[in-house]
Amino acid sequence: MKGVITDSEGKPVPGATITISSAALLGGTRTAYTNDLGAFRFPSLPVGTYSVVATLEGFTKVQVQKVDVSLDVTANVPMTMNMATKSEDVTVMGEAPLIDVTQSGLSTNYSKEILENTPTQRSFYNLMQVAPGISQSYGDSSSDRTIAFGSNMQSNSWNVDGLETTAPETGSTWLYQAPDSIDEIQVIGIGAPAEYGNHLGAVFNVVTKKGGNSFHGGANYYWQPDSLTTTNVDLPACNDSLTPGTACYDASAGANGVFNRLAYHDLSATVGGPVKRDRLWFFGSIQNLRDNNTQPGNNPDNAFPYKDDTYDGKLSGLIGQKNEWNGFYHLANWDNGGTSPYATPTALYDERGHDHGWGGGITATVSSNFMWEAHYAGWNTHDLQNGVQPNTLDPFYDETPPGGGPYVYTGGVTYPFDYVTSRHQVNGKVTYYAENFLKSQHEFRFGVQWSRGLADTLTA
Repeated sequence: MKGVITDSEGKPVPGATITISSAALLGGTRTAYTNDLGAFRFPSLPVGTYSVVATLEGFTKVQVQKVDVSLDVTANVPMTMNMATKSEDVTVMGEAPLIDVTQSGLSTNYSKEILENTPTQRSFYNLMQVAPGISQSYGDSSSDRTIAFGSNMQSNSWNVDGLETTAPETGSTWLYQAPDSIDEIQVIGIGAPAEYGNHLGAVFNVVTKKGGNSFHGGANYYWQPDSLTTTNVDLPACNDSLTPGTACYDASAGANGVFNRLAYHDLSATVGGPVKRDRLWFFGSIQNLRDNNTQPGNNPDNAFPYKDDTYDGKLSGLIGQKNEWNGFYHLANWDNGGTSPYATPTALYDERGHDHGWGGGITATVSSNFMWEAHYAGWNTHDLQNGVQPNTLDPFYDETPPGGGPYVYTGGVTYPFDYVTSRHQVNGKVTYYAENFLKSQHEFRFGVQWSRGLADTLTA
């Protein structure tokens, strides 16, 4: 957050005391002073809504409320202070503009209020689809195959709390944050800052929630039966009159031609609060998702439920008065399989796995013009795919299906694999704000990043 204070004649007001406060701010308040140009700055503030108060002896007090500080956006708060008479005590209140005139790139920010009220499927990737220029390379909107601005899915950079979590092989991310643990999402396209150098598509930034000075929490439950689910596909029954290769369903096998949702349950809960007021906060969330369905052409009795359990925890602390640190841990377990009209029961797959993520960092504010940061994160994933029905049969591709239907996989599981991937990253950066360099304001940032990734796949 930055701003310039002037008097009624437009002249700068040096020496004014600027105090900001927010429920998102460890320590409750921070203070700065205007320089000879009447300028003030609060570098690296947490995402949240702030109140700004400017005071100076001989001038009226000015208060600006509802200043929204968004992810990677500088909030500009200009104020005007008038000379005060002996009997005058005036408070001016208003809202600061949200436009960041220092950014030239294309970016979109979504606050937690927007994310909570946008009618989307409750998945990490689905939230990204709200931004313009973002779509999926294939599959539904919950797929991790994200493409941006015409690039491929390996061209994106995924970041959680300032740490890159991009998978070394696929270009997606394995840290699937639960929707209720996300505080804000930012999607940066053309014109991203130089610190995001490892991308040609988009930069996805996620800031997770943290605790506060008061205990808070919530719970959500979503349920969707088949009667509330529609389908735009109705396959014909397989018969000799169909052209070979036409998608159809085998009625003799108990299949039908429409989408069947047997059950959808999504239970989530969050809790946060103080370990020590103004010094140490905690936050935790859990999501248990169950989606049991079959695609058109399947027998609903053979449905295989999708299971996804996600757990997130975060600690945020304050060292001194202006130096914040945080640490997080992430755990997800999933089990994904299903029926297919193109595979016999012995060829169906069951994919299950887990991922662990951990990390932390510190942001030190030396002065209103100088700060440094250091972060570390790591994660590992194990993804295993075997047959729903354990067997040692060889995969077989039947090219002469009966009844004119599509080709069918028979025998053993079609594509078994054992996939292990991991990544470790350390980064640091130093930022200096020059208020009057070459008669203008400039921001100088220097950083370094080291990362190491591994992807190892065993297939049959």
